[in-house]
Amino acid sequence: MEKFEHIQLLKELTTASIVPEDDSKFAEWIASVPQLSVLIDNFNSDEYIAYAVGNDLYVQTAIVPLEQLVKPDINDLIESSACSMSYRITDVIGGGTPKPFLEETNLLGRKSINNALSLVFKRTFEGLKVSDASYFELLQEFAHISDIHWRDERSAYCKFDEYGDLDNIVSISNGPIDLVTVNRKTLDEYLYLSNSAIVRVFYFILVGKGFDGWKQNNTEIKQIGSTHFKQCIEPSNGSYKKGFQIITPKDNDETIYSRIYPFSSDKKRQYVEFIAYDWRNKTVRDISTDPSATINYSQDKNNKLPFEVSPAFFRPEVLSKYKADKDKYTISTRRIECRESWELKSYDINEAGQIHVYICYLRSLPYKEQQHWQSFNEKPKIGISTRAIETDFQGNWGVELDPLDKVKRKLHDWRDSGASWWKPTESRVFGNVTCPLTDSKDEWADAFMELSKLIAEGFRIKPIRKALDDAGVDYDDKAQSIKLLKLLCQADFSALKEMQMIRTRFKGHSGASKTEEISKQIQKEHGGYPKHFNAICERLLAELDIIETKFKGL
Repeated sequence: MEKFEHIQLLKELTTASIVPEDDSKFAEWIASVPQLSVLIDNFNSDEYIAYAVGNDLYVQTAIVPLEQLVKPDINDLIESSACSMSYRITDVIGGGTPKPFLEETNLLGRKSINNALSLVFKRTFEGLKVSDASYFELLQEFAHISDIHWRDERSAYCKFDEYGDLDNIVSISNGPIDLVTVNRKTLDEYLYLSNSAIVRVFYFILVGKGFDGWKQNNTEIKQIGSTHFKQCIEPSNGSYKKGFQIITPKDNDETIYSRIYPFSSDKKRQYVEFIAYDWRNKTVRDISTDPSATINYSQDKNNKLPFEVSPAFFRPEVLSKYKADKDKYTISTRRIECRESWELKSYDINEAGQIHVYICYLRSLPYKEQQHWQSFNEKPKIGISTRAIETDFQGNWGVELDPLDKVKRKLHDWRDSGASWWKPTESRVFGNVTCPLTDSKDEWADAFMELSKLIAEGFRIKPIRKALDDAGVDYDDKAQSIKLLKLLCQADFSALKEMQMIRTRFKGHSGASKTEEISKQIQKEHGGYPKHFNAICERLLAELDIIETKFKGL
């Protein structure tokens, strides 16, 4: 997905490069040089133009140590001729040395700046006659410090933001105008850490169809704010502007520091209040996730602040958002992770079906995630789960596992032991399976679909057929794994069949009347979808034991 701000800048530069047909408008165009206006407007924008090359424009970014820009030589820098094909290091022969040596390239090529590095490098695979023979690389130090990675489908160097969404940090377009733009905050953070600034050099040449070379070439030095340039304007013929801008971080050091190390200054963070049970004062009340609003057991207790392990309670639908995006979120029995962005270290479900989380764990979530949880917050119907009491307060980790956890543990054992009859299709299928917690039929059906992917799609046909051949059992060559296992084990495997039936009927295209009848019967017999799912998992565990025993006995 291309970034909107990047596309807008490309449109502005493209529009600015259109040569007017009308003579009066042409004269105005070469006098105003609209490309320079785009660059000046971009000086403090959130999407920074780092590189732009077209028929009439050239923009390049140099990273320069701050100490070299204390008293910049304006006239010297105006003559900068940074090359779009520049390299970080070149090999050199001569200079009185007996062998070639490596030399750092001075991008700006000026006496006043002797250590300028390109932020963007355009490279071409010479001799390769394909459309993508030319491509862009970044200054490796910037890419590594910023922890960004190339994603071809987005034409950008990306990283995950604090909410786990891909964010285009460096966006690239190839065409009549090659354009590279950079997220300004990320760039400023690098400048802050490297004690550097930017010298953005530019060269705009605007000519019409009748251009016949520069005649007088009378130039003058101009300045607009922090933009310095020389210009030459020849009415009805053309014009050019060549110069530079010195750009430093637009935010102060304290602001940038707090972005890089967000937990270093809690005062700048935003917090949310939750209805929670105050263990200490034995009351239900609003408790903020602000660290100053709670204490832990080891702190001074000469106050009445609630403990940070005070539990807040939520409707089970709070997890639906995370279950709906399995690529982004990983949900285990008591933990939620959002890629490399954040994690909820612990949650649990009480006997009334409420999700409960301690205030200290809600505190670690990004502000918008805290707001999401707040929207499902409610008063406790009963206390926290027995399991949470045993594990979190009594230190007893030998508690009984949920039925689904038992199934997953069995399959983990099969995988780790190298079982021939079962192998997961991919490692993440374990995390995709979660228990349904609400009375939503869709959530329940999705849970069975993922459970079927985990179990049924993991069975290996060849080892099962070999076991049948060795036992002299006839079978249909078109039969799938579960039918073959029934023949091999001489078992009914009703739970496996029911799991597959639910996946087929409720996630396929079966008639609505039949599925409605099945769902009603299930709710009547089990008292709800979550209880039915757990019951099936208990039966599945017994059937997996039968399969394991059979193969180990062969």
